[in-house]
Formats: sequence, C-alpha cells, structure tokens
Amino acid sequence: MRTQTQAPVTLPTGYLLQNCRRVLTWVRQLYEDLLSELERQFLQDFDTLPTDAQSLYVRLLTRRGPLLAIDSLNYPEVTSRESALEALCATGFATRNPAADAESLLALLTKPELLTWFADKAAARLPRAELVQHICTQTPLAVIHQTLIQHRPYARAEHSDIFATCLLLFFGNNRQDLSEFVITDLGHVRYENYALSRETRRFNHRAEIDILRQYFAIDDQLQDEQLLQDAPRLIALQQQLPFHQNLPELQRRHERIALTIARQLERLGQHDAAIVIYRTCQQHPSRERQARILAKQNDPVAALAMCRAILDDSHHPEEREFAEKFGATLARKQQRTFPNIAVDADDIDTFHLQLPWQDEPVELLAARALTDAQHSCLYVENSLFCSLFGLYCWDIVYTPLPGAFFHPFQTGPHNLRSEFFYADRREQLDQRFAAMDQSGWPERLWHHFLHKQGIANPFVFWDWLTPELIELTLRAIPAAHLQAVFRQLCLHPGFYASGFPDLIRFAFDTNATPRYELIEVKGPGDRLQANQRRWFRRFRQAGIPARLLNVSWKETGK
Repeated sequence: MRTQTQAPVTLPTGYLLQNCRRVLTWVRQLYEDLLSELERQFLQDFDTLPTDAQSLYVRLLTRRGPLLAIDSLNYPEVTSRESALEALCATGFATRNPAADAESLLALLTKPELLTWFADKAAARLPRAELVQHICTQTPLAVIHQTLIQHRPYARAEHSDIFATCLLLFFGNNRQDLSEFVITDLGHVRYENYALSRETRRFNHRAEIDILRQYFAIDDQLQDEQLLQDAPRLIALQQQLPFHQNLPELQRRHERIALTIARQLERLGQHDAAIVIYRTCQQHPSRERQARILAKQNDPVAALAMCRAILDDSHHPEEREFAEKFGATLARKQQRTFPNIAVDADDIDTFHLQLPWQDEPVELLAARALTDAQHSCLYVENSLFCSLFGLYCWDIVYTPLPGAFFHPFQTGPHNLRSEFFYADRREQLDQRFAAMDQSGWPERLWHHFLHKQGIANPFVFWDWLTPELIELTLRAIPAAHLQAVFRQLCLHPGFYASGFPDLIRFAFDTNATPRYELIEVKGPGDRLQANQRRWFRRFRQAGIPARLLNVSWKETGK
C-alpha cells in the first residue's frame, strides 16, 4: 500500500522559536540534574527575555555566522528588530560589533562594497577570495573594523556553546539541529511515538556529555588532510582521547576513533604504532588489521592464530568472513590445516537465461520473463523480508530501553545497526520468534501493518508493501523459514538488512498452497557481493529455496 501524497504544509510565523522552546523545555525536564550552573542560568535567563528577543536570538544562532549584518536580520516574527537586539545585548545574549579577524569581517560585505571601501578599480578583476586577501594585507584590522561599524554594523549571538550542549542533550549527536522539526512539521517524516523519561534517557553522567563533545572535536580534527599525513600528530591525538571505562557507549566511540587513527597510521607505513593501538580495541576491524600487519611483518604463525581466535569467538559477519579467507590462505602457505567453511559460487544453485536487451533494469526483465500462467515473479530485493520483520517486531524495535531513544525524531533505536540491537533485546526477540511456532502469529504483523501506516521504521518499506503481497507471502513461505530469516536479520541489522535476493517467485498449483523460491539476478559481468553470499549461506542452512540467475543478452555486444 503506497502512502498518499500529503498537501503542502505552511509553517506558522514563529515556528523556529516554538521548536527552540521545545528543545530547552525537554533539556530542563530530562537533564537539569546534569547541567552546570551556567547552563541552568542560561535556561532561566532565556525564559525572561521578551518574545521578540527570544525570536531574534534563535535566528542569530541558526543563521550561518557567527557574525551577521544587523540590516539582514528581518523576520516576520520579530516586530521590532532594534528593541529585540537591545534586549539581547543588555542581557549578554548578543554583542554588537565585537572584535573579529579581518576575513570574518570582510565576509559580511559584497564584492562591490569591498571595492568601494577598501580597494581601487585595479583590484576589480581579482576573484573575491584574492580580493579579500589583498585587502587583509593592505588595510589595518582596526580600519576594517571601524569601516564595518560605520557602514555595515553587525552582531554576534553569545552562549552558542551552551545552546550546542542543549542540542547535544536533545539529539544525542552533533549532526541534527532545529531543522529536524521543520522536516517533521512539513510532513516529510512521521516518527513513532515512543516513551521517553529520565529512567530511559541517553545521558546519565555529566562526564558522558563532556567526553562526547571532546570526541566530536577530535573527529573534526581528523578531517584535516595535513594532520592525516603527520604520524607523530596522529599518535599524540590518539593518546589524548578521553576514556571512561564505566560507560560502554563511550568506550565504543573511543575505539572507533582509535581504529580510524590506527588505520591511517597503517596507510602511512607506521605498522608498529598502528598495531599498538589496534591491540587496545575490541571492535572489528581490530583483529583483522592486526592479522594483516603480522603477515606483512613475516609472522604468519601469529597471523594464523589471530584468524583462529576470530573463528572461535566472533559473531561479526565481516570479521568471520575475513578470518575464513585470510586464514585459509595463510594455512595453505604454511601447509597447515584450517577449517574450510567459506561458501564458493559452486555451492549456490545457479541457472541461466538469455534475454533480449532492453533499456530496463535486468531484475525487472528477469521477473517478467519468469512470470507465466503458473508463476508470479516479483522484484522485492531487501524490502519484503525486512518489512515483515519490522511489522512483526514493531513494538520490540521501539521498546524504550535505557539509552535507546533520546529525542522524538529517531526512526529506530540508537544501536539499530549494530550487534547490540539483538543483545539488548534478546529475551523479547527470542520469545517473539518462538511464538511463530503457533498458528496465530501473523495477527500481530497485520495489526502493525494496519495501525502504523506511514510511520517511519528503518525496517519497513511502506511504498513496496501491499496487503496482497503480504497475504501471498505468508501463505507461501513456511513460518520456520521466516523465523530463520528474522533470527539472522536481527543479529546485526547493519549487515543483514541488505543482500537479500532480488526476486521472489511464487508457483501456483490447483488446490495447493503456493510454493516460492528466491532468485538473485546478475547481469553480464556482475558478481555476488559479500552480503549476498551471507544470505545464500543462511538459506542453505535453513532449507530456504534460493537460486542465482545469470542473465546474458541475445543481441551481440549487449
């Protein structure tokens, strides 16, 4: 069933202030005990500002700045710009014409203004960036500052760092901002209404907030290309990483940054420094990188031992696949035995079709060719099984576990795309899957399909689902097969939510339950990807009918 196109939504005047108030109220309700005295004072003082001043302050914060020309601050919700600005400056929420570097000041001016006030006609041919540099070298900063005060007075919002902390507490990251409200208000996304409280909030210690902000700052530094080529600075940066052993989420983030630094050191040829960092990390790809470095350092015995250790205790699909292939290669060179558990293309049931070339996706051409009076072949790819899982386990996905949800704009829980999704919900999911042994289990799936229409769910592809497709699928696919797929999918949705075969083909016999098979389509030169091989392996283990279709073109050269 496809979602209906909604009529355009006109945002009311003052919507930005309204959304800001929602954030600050939320922060006060959930996190006031974690705020500093300055942060609590900020919230209190903001509440006492006149509405005009509040509206202007939010505009100052959300405009690209930090310096903004006062004559550009024209908004319908601000009835008196001058009075609002005066109130902000009097209370320390804004500053008129603060000191700044020359480039920031000159950014407030158009090129004609730059030429009028700071350069002669000879500079008119210069590109803007070169013109700014020319002015910076020829004009004292004090002169630039006074000229701006006279011709283009400006202002700067203060306490932006405190507001950033409030956004971090609300969203739990440094990527989202007040624009999320606009997306929701415009009807672009509808979110599930899950419960949030102090008992389930994202942060419970002030250290989490402060350390997380340090991690964001270090992530920003790692975007500097010069830093990425400087091994000593990278090592020093890794040594500066804050650590909190009692907070698992921070430990995982610490490791992710450390792994990024170690990988860059490895690219720079600093293998010894890289492996020292890798050994402090438990997350993938720590052991993979160690094994590769050990092999490069002519220590294949240690590298092979690392691969065996991975196969003994790892549940990470990419890590296991690496160990299977790399370990087999190392063992062969050392003339040692090693488990041969990798699935080759020869282990997959394969058939071939020759089709006339058309300017359409090969999957659709194959589906059409495989449809006849007794068969219906549909292109579903990842949408079908993921959607059935999302519908059946909807309430479990949105269980308000501590730290899973921390603002109203999440399509899924915080750890959705990791192995922790299943680990945190093991008992609930296992019970739900066990219920599939009973005949009435689809009732829950249908309930969610009917009552959650159009609500964003990371597993559910609403535009692909119809009641007819669901009904046919539930008739044709045994519950045991769906159960096997669901169990695999939830182990690590980041890896297993993709790689499903392109097609599902239903076969209809008179007075009999429809049969089905899954078909992955590959055109000329295309090969199975790692995530697709994972699913073929699982299908074989569970007895799920799945085949690989290789398509070639009838026309020469196509």
